[in-house]
Amino acid sequence: MCGFVGYVQAGPGPRPDLRAWSDVIFHRGPDQGGCVQQGPFGVGTRRLSILDLSPAGNQPMRGERFVLAFNGEIYNHWDLRRALAREGVGPDAFRGTSDTETVLRAVEHWGVRTTLARLNGIYALALWDTRDASLTLARDPLGVKPLYVQRGPGGVQFASELKALRPHATGGLDREALALYFVFGFVPSPYTLLKGVRKVRPGEVLRIYRDSCRQAWITPEAWEQPLDPGQTPEEQVRATVEHAVERQLLADVPLGIALSGGVDSTLVAVLAARRTSDLSSFSIRPAHAGGPAAGADADLAAVTARMLGFRHHEIAVRPQEVLEESIVLSMLDEPVNEPYILAEILLSRATREAGVPVLLTGHAADELFLGYEGYTSVQRWLSHNRIPLLGAALPLVDRLPFLPDERRQDYRLAIRGWRRPLPEWYVLSTSAFSVEEAATLTGLPAEGVRAAVDGVMREAVDAAGRLPAGRDLHPLELFARLDLVLNVTDHYNLRLDRASMSQSVEARVPFQDLEVVNTALRLPHTTLLQGGLKGLLKDAFADLLPEEIRGRHKQKFQAPVARWVAEPLAPWVEEWTRRAGGWLDLTPLGAQSHPGRAASRRWSVALLEAWRRDWGLEA
Repeated sequence: MCGFVGYVQAGPGPRPDLRAWSDVIFHRGPDQGGCVQQGPFGVGTRRLSILDLSPAGNQPMRGERFVLAFNGEIYNHWDLRRALAREGVGPDAFRGTSDTETVLRAVEHWGVRTTLARLNGIYALALWDTRDASLTLARDPLGVKPLYVQRGPGGVQFASELKALRPHATGGLDREALALYFVFGFVPSPYTLLKGVRKVRPGEVLRIYRDSCRQAWITPEAWEQPLDPGQTPEEQVRATVEHAVERQLLADVPLGIALSGGVDSTLVAVLAARRTSDLSSFSIRPAHAGGPAAGADADLAAVTARMLGFRHHEIAVRPQEVLEESIVLSMLDEPVNEPYILAEILLSRATREAGVPVLLTGHAADELFLGYEGYTSVQRWLSHNRIPLLGAALPLVDRLPFLPDERRQDYRLAIRGWRRPLPEWYVLSTSAFSVEEAATLTGLPAEGVRAAVDGVMREAVDAAGRLPAGRDLHPLELFARLDLVLNVTDHYNLRLDRASMSQSVEARVPFQDLEVVNTALRLPHTTLLQGGLKGLLKDAFADLLPEEIRGRHKQKFQAPVARWVAEPLAPWVEEWTRRAGGWLDLTPLGAQSHPGRAASRRWSVALLEAWRRDWGLEA
């Protein structure tokens, strides 16, 4: 796990100081740094040593034809080495045992496209071809690892974090991306809040040669495999998840598990414990009035850790620590509407202090195996759409004075979403602010914001279509896939990467293993939901999961925003919201809304303004 910065210069002139530039992302790789300058190309790397701790694993890595800067882990790299050996690339071709060298030798033997199709892991890479002076940038299919690029008359600059491109950015704050942040609660790919800088999309491959840039998409071989008709769905899920966890225990350093007390992280912990006894675990205990569930998560995590014989660590999270904005703002590339990034930073810090630089998590299991209560709303939406004239009747129902607030919100969503296309309804049902409200906030024309949102959703539908299927998709399945290609990639994965790498910790996500994704997405929703939300996953591991965890009501792993904003964080939120009023139209904040949603909206404005001031960006 590493980070890199680099450029391809378009003409003569001073070149960036790669050593100083790469120090901006020193936290991504404190173990080793290196630079290569060759003709118009230059790259600087920071290495977090996980596989092959010797100098043979150092970066940038040079081969006969290519220079490679690599950020990530390839979990099937020993399988790839065996495949290369069968084709004549034997052990003598390798200096060490790192996955980076495996990728380099594979590219030299198979080429870029075939190599990327065979990788099963999390990664972003920059590959310089010394023969034709071309640059290839690529990002893993689920966007677990980040990559940013800027192209202009002076050439190309690229980096693992947005902050590394800040000194080189030619534009200021991107207002269109800002409007998208207010709609989605995060900035979706390929946008960033810096004008002219773009995220490389998940699964995207860019080949930059002179003034041209060609785009392609990775088609993983793991997603080409049909399910085995000789196995039950439970058997297939169990086998792929077990293999994924086993693969992701590959490391030459100590490993840890992020335990939340829920099904997903507990399952990862139990499977990991069956393979190795040398594990640590880490969990969050919120030090605030978060209701009975807050302490229950930590209690269950502690019980699981004792049962498995882990070295267990609890981290207390106090919302007042958010007031030390340097903790969060200096780590964030872009704001995300989720205060619990602080908890992830503190958990990662405790992990590193315990001497554990690798942490396995349960991220994305809910999107793949349908674990969120919100997915039941899709069924309600389908039911509403089958009722004639409901769209005209619902506004009358909304006026009933005795309706509870939450039910009123459901009806309002039903009114707005009745018989709309699913991607449009997805935005309505998940957005922090409406398109019109985002336009008001930013001062942009509503039609322009609508066009940008529609463009994001068209790309999301295309991305969902590149995922494994093998059948026509039910609306619920498409809705969950939109969650996977939008919310997981550009919110949860980005947040996890920033939090963990800010403390020099590699976070791994076994449920985003390509074989697990292939298995889960090829199963219909009726199979996944038999027995309730995430029923198939629970049934597949019924003998390993304690009943108190299997039967527990889903607790979403996030901060109690309404409580935080109402009391301990109120002064911070009010101060930064007031400052934002100097350049944003805050009228939408006065609109009636459910208390939790209203608090989330205020938090998003305050965090954005604090981030903007920290970055020194003009409004």
